Amino acid sequence: MNIWIIVALVVLIAAFVWVGVEIALTLRKVRGKVDGLVDKVDGTVDGLQGTIKNVDKAVADLNPAIQEVKPLLGKVETTVDALSLDLLQVNTILSDVGTVTGAASDATTAVSGVVDKAAAVAGRAVNKITGKGGEQGAQPLPEAEAAAIDAAAPEVETVSDDSGYFTYPASAPTDSDNE
Repeated sequence: MNIWIIVALVVLIAAFVWVGVEIALTLRKVRGKVDGLVDKVDGTVDGLQGTIKNVDKAVADLNPAIQEVKPLLGKVETTVDALSLDLLQVNTILSDVGTVTGAASDATTAVSGVVDKAAAVAGRAVNKITGKGGEQGAQPLPEAEAAAIDAAAPEVETVSDDSGYFTYPASAPTDSDNE
């Protein structure tokens, strides 16, 4: 055989040996890394098992409470239904109160008108009987008496444009307040 072929075969065999050694060294490094990774994964799995046990215990502790949720929701639904019915009844009652209040306001206005007319007729009759003024009407009060009546009258605050609705002052002055 030719020397060049033998040298080529020796170089080729040396290259194969060198590649084999490199592969063996690489596999050894990879195996070391994989072993380290497996150790880390085992540690993580051990930690997770403890956590999973704690979660299982918590779920077991929650099971009685979970069993009570459904009946509780049923009671809440019943309570909400009853509250809705009560609110409907209150709405009906308030509507009736509004109607009664309106009727009372109308009655008050009518009575006030009748009383005003009766007072006017009575005033005219008294004036005719006493002979003071006849059809002229009442005589104006002296200024001092008018001022005293105005001072004694309580202040009234109007709440709405309707002259029939007003509020009274919180407290009227007393004699002890003036001392």
